[in-house]
Order: sequence, then C-alpha cells, then structure tokens
Amino acid sequence: MVKQSNINLSNLKKDEFILSVFLFLILVMRFFLVPEYSSLFNSVYMVWSLLVFLLALLRLILLKLNEKSESLNWNVLATVTLVLLVISFLLIVILNVTNKGFTQLGWTNLRKVIDAFWPAPFFIWLVVFYKGNDLFLILNYVVKTMNIYFWINVPLIFLEHFTGTFMVSRFLQVNAYLSDQVTGLIGLNGTAIMSLYWVSLLVGNMYIYVNIKSKQRLIIMATEFGIMFFFAQMYSEIKNFIPTVIVVVLVFYLIQMRVHSSGMVIRNILFGSGILGSVGFIVYSISSSFRELVIHFVLLYTQLKMDPSSGSDIRIHTLWVAITQIKGLGFNIDFTQQSYAPQLDVISLNVLIVYGGFSLAVIVLLLMAHILAIIVGRGNSLSLFWLDAGFFLLMLYVSVISVPFQDSRLCFFVYLIALFYQGTIQRQHKVGLEL
Repeated sequence: MVKQSNINLSNLKKDEFILSVFLFLILVMRFFLVPEYSSLFNSVYMVWSLLVFLLALLRLILLKLNEKSESLNWNVLATVTLVLLVISFLLIVILNVTNKGFTQLGWTNLRKVIDAFWPAPFFIWLVVFYKGNDLFLILNYVVKTMNIYFWINVPLIFLEHFTGTFMVSRFLQVNAYLSDQVTGLIGLNGTAIMSLYWVSLLVGNMYIYVNIKSKQRLIIMATEFGIMFFFAQMYSEIKNFIPTVIVVVLVFYLIQMRVHSSGMVIRNILFGSGILGSVGFIVYSISSSFRELVIHFVLLYTQLKMDPSSGSDIRIHTLWVAITQIKGLGFNIDFTQQSYAPQLDVISLNVLIVYGGFSLAVIVLLLMAHILAIIVGRGNSLSLFWLDAGFFLLMLYVSVISVPFQDSRLCFFVYLIALFYQGTIQRQHKVGLEL
C-alpha cells in the first residue's frame, strides 16, 4: 500500500478536477451533441485547453519565483532546445503565411495544429509538482476513472455492434461507415480516440500493477485487453489498436536503454521480444481479420516498391500524393474541395506536409516529441537524445495512423502515456514510493 501524501490536498483535488474535465469532454460530451453542433464541442474543448494552459503557466511561474522551492531546476539543454523548436515553428509559419497568404480558413487550420500543444504545460506541471507517492495518487485517480468509464462504455459498444443502429443512427447520417461509429459514448467518428484511450488505459493499468502487485489488477487488465482485442479484430478502423500497443511498448524499451545497465536491457529486450512474438503468433493464428491485415500490408509493401502511387491503402496512397505532388501549399487549403486525392486529410502527416512541406512536419513532430521527452525525463538521468528519438518515432507513427494535429483530443492520451512512463521510471528508480 502506498503511504498517504503530505502535499496540499487542495492542489491534488484541483488537478484531479482538471483531468476529470478533460476526460469528460473527450470521452462523453461530444456524444450528446447532434452532429451539426460538433463545432460547438471543438470550441468548448479549445477554450478549456487554453484556460488550463494559462493556469499551468501561472503555477509554474509562481513555483519558480518561490526561492524556497527546488522543484524547478530546469535542464538547460532541454529548455534551450524547446525554445529553439518553438522559434523554428514560428518562423516557418511566418514564412508560410507571407508567401502563401492567410485567410479565415488558414487560421482555422493553423489553430488545429496549435491546439495539440495547449495541455503540455499542465502535464509538465504535474511532473514538476508531484513526486513519488504524490504522483501515484493522481495517476491512480486517473486510471480508476478511466477503468470505470471503460466498463460503462463496453455494454453500449456491444449493443451498437450487435444491433448496428443502437445510439449510432444519427451519426450514420453523417458518416454511413458503421466501423467509424461503434464507440459508445465517444460519439461521432471516435475510433481513433477510442484506440489511443485503450492504449493509455493499458499502460496506466500496467503502471498501477507494478506499484501494488495486485492479482485483481492483473485480471482486470487481461479482461479489458481481451475485450479490446475482440473489437480490434472485428472492425478495420480499430485494427490500429494492436500495432499501436506494440509501438508504445517498443518506445518504452527504447527509454529503458537509459534506465538499466546494458546487460539488463538486452535481457529485457529479448524477453519482451519473445512475449510480443508469442502474442503476435497467437493473434495471427486465431484472428482471421488480423491475419488478413498482415497479409494486406505485406502485399502493400510489395506493391509500393513497384509503384507507390497505386497503393490500395488510402493512408499510404494519400501520403505518397502529399510527398510527391503537393507539399507546401499553405494553410489556406480546403481539403473538402481539393482534387489531388480523396481523403487527403485522413492522416496528420499528410496535412502537415501539405501545409508547410517537410520542414513544418519535422518541426511539429520534433516539438511534440521534445515536450513528451521533458515530461518523461523530468527528475531522472535519462538521455534527452534517446527520449527525443523515441517520441519522435511514436509521434511519426501516430501521425500516420490518425489525425492528432487535426483533432487535439488524441494528443491528450499521448501526454497521458508519457505521464505513465514518468511514473513507471520513478518506480524503477525507487523515488519516494514505499510499498
């Protein structure tokens, strides 16, 4: 059992409330809005994120001004790198606007990219202010809330799955593809959010398990993963859940290379590879849809080597179009009116390349990766280079399978995964946790 914290409980309650509002807005609120008012939801979420951004900045500044506090001993290299990345992003945007012009649509498109970064100071505040037992308390609250929501939402997803109409009829009028709508309370086109929510929930349960070593937690985690896997192999739009879990674990192993001795790293990588290989073989054997997905990607790779422009996978095809034909058009592009390729905005990497070419795409991904590296690397000796490299790969992958820089709700769960990583690393360094 974790010892009770001595921190100011009012701060703990405030931050739990902030996280609860984020989860409510992302996982519940949009369902209750008719599709015509989805823009209202986007505005509410943006305003809330901006308010949290300003509050977190204020709290960090006040903490820094408190001369008695040693909580804010900034890593100079990390801070300088962050400033340089922000300046580079601003310069690229200014040059883009100067050369390509800027309209109301351009501002909307640019704002969606910026929205992904508003929650960042709040998550940095959490790792600065909460240590050891304190961090465990707030993360335990988050995981408990996410688990309760999971078991409320699962019956609704089952009903949507088996009826094909329950709770989804109004969403099918906007997008008739049922696979995009079987998400329970998440609502319209919520499969990408559901996948990252599931991944963050699994990582959160793993974090709690390594701290309390509860068999009950292990059973809950295994049962939830079984349910997640069932839907992941039933619906094509949720299939990304399985490879995303694998990618998140691989990034975690990359981080471990700076936590343990090299011998332990090799043993862990071999053990982890064996587990992943075994799970992959079992999944491939029992799941026909997952087997078809693997075969599809093998055939797709062969096809793309010969003629990438003819790829049958919409993500790969549109990415090829974005890279070879239309990079750097500016922020004013209307993806519903363009004629380069259908569904060109199906992934964020396309969108960033179309807006500002490779320079914008790389800077945005590096900036997000570096913020995640700051969250994970706070208070330990992890190499900034390894963290930046690992999270750059993670964000590159997330930007290829989904739309984090068009729907900033996705980035919330990426921040949350980084926070669980930070908590797990503290546990491995035995920082403040007395069990």
